[in-house]
Amino acid sequence: FFWMPEGGGGVRMQFLVSGSRDGSIRLWDAATSEWRGTLELPGHTALGSVYSLLVVGDKLFSGGQNKSGSPLNAWCLATQCHEGGLIGHADAVMSLQGRGETFLSGSWDRSIREWSVTGRECLRVLSEGIASPVINMMVCGTSVLFSGTTGSPQVWNLAVSGAEQPRFLMDASVSPVLSITVCSGPAGGGG
Repeated sequence: FFWMPEGGGGVRMQFLVSGSRDGSIRLWDAATSEWRGTLELPGHTALGSVYSLLVVGDKLFSGGQNKSGSPLNAWCLATQCHEGGLIGHADAVMSLQGRGETFLSGSWDRSIREWSVTGRECLRVLSEGIASPVINMMVCGTSVLFSGTTGSPQVWNLAVSGAEQPRFLMDASVSPVLSITVCSGPAGGGG
């Protein structure tokens, strides 16, 4: 992920933010490929594997497997400080997706949570009918498309509440769907 802080004299530097299985979150200068810092939990507590990252302004949210604390954490990139864990998920956070003033987290606990970016409070929990742990998500308008360890992706219309949520996208695959994206279709409106 790229983060572009304001530098001295209005110069903008681009940083790459990486998370890894060893639990480290590192900042890299995108122009020079030089390491610029590592984000650490207070008290040098092990973060656990980092599976997902989301940058919103100068905030970074990290999702992962953290047995000693929250699997979802907030950071300030400007100060490189940990701002706290977001409490709610009972297992690893595998996927993060921005949605304007809110963001979504998908977890191995078979839930998707919507969070306020600024207040970092959980606004709602989507879990009814989710068939398996949430591995990937993609937001498209008012819908979230997500996949897990079942063979079919699911879609949830975030603007509608009701018992028929979420819906399966029919797929003949019986293998877990590990990657998902959204596109607008071919140019020219063809099928």
